[in-house]
Amino acid sequence: KNMAASKASRFGLPLDARDHHPHSHHRHSHGSHGSRGVKYLLYACVAILLITSLSLALVVKGTQQANQELRQQLITEEQRYNRLKQTIAEEKVVIVDAEERTRHADMLATQCRLELDSKIADAEEARQKVQELDVLVKQAKEEARECEDRVSRGLGVIETLTKNSTIKN
Repeated sequence: KNMAASKASRFGLPLDARDHHPHSHHRHSHGSHGSRGVKYLLYACVAILLITSLSLALVVKGTQQANQELRQQLITEEQRYNRLKQTIAEEKVVIVDAEERTRHADMLATQCRLELDSKIADAEEARQKVQELDVLVKQAKEEARECEDRVSRGLGVIETLTKNSTIKN
């Protein structure tokens, strides 16, 4: 009894009046002690529940915060991914454009090469014609000289004939 009384007073709980008589020999019901124990047990359970629910609330709050941060990171990553996708699309357009221009330049180069080959062929043809004409000119000069010779010989003959006829007259 004394131990129970001293324990109760240590926790600042009201003492049962009967506890002040340690030498009282008659037995009394321990109902009040039992209900007090149940009360402590209930307090302890409530305290544990409170602590547990507070801990859970903190855990939930922490989890929510972590989720929020992860969601934010996800959004940021999605934005980065979309920017990269956009950049890739733009680069593809640039590449296609460059390929198109390269094809066009190749076509022009081929065209120029063909034209150049054609002009080289024309020039070669012209050179051959010039050579042929050169030969013809030489031939014509030769013929002209022969004609001149004949003409001068003919003139000489005419002159001689004229002199002879003048002499006869």
